[in-house]
Amino acid sequence: MKTLHTTVAGTALRTSTRSTYHGSASILTERWRRWKAPHEIGEPIPAMVARVRSWLWQGSRVKIMTARACPNRFHFGDTVEEAVSHIDAWCLKHVGRTLEVTAIKDHLMVELWDDRAIQVIPNTGLRADDMCGACGKGYGGDL
Repeated sequence: MKTLHTTVAGTALRTSTRSTYHGSASILTERWRRWKAPHEIGEPIPAMVARVRSWLWQGSRVKIMTARACPNRFHFGDTVEEAVSHIDAWCLKHVGRTLEVTAIKDHLMVELWDDRAIQVIPNTGLRADDMCGACGKGYGGDL
């Protein structure tokens, strides 16, 4: 069984026996300019919801990784359990089933889908989006 993890305000990951984490408020749902309320999650992003449904159909395990599930989070105005219940309801409505919700990335993660992550080339410290990073010539941006 493949494992894929996703987030309703978080990140995604995937593997043959591992997981994929996914950022939801920023990846699965439309982002707001400012916080609304704990039970407000946002409208789905059709392309990402279709992708998650495809992963699930293929037998992947999908998780939602979100700060809303973090016990040491800043005050959202609800408990972690209440936040997860809002995410579960959103997933049932838009994905067709609930997904595991977490605030922790694990060693089984295969992919991470997020709007804020920056990929780094292993053992180099160089950004993967720096096209000249492998040759040692920076593009002049923020490395």
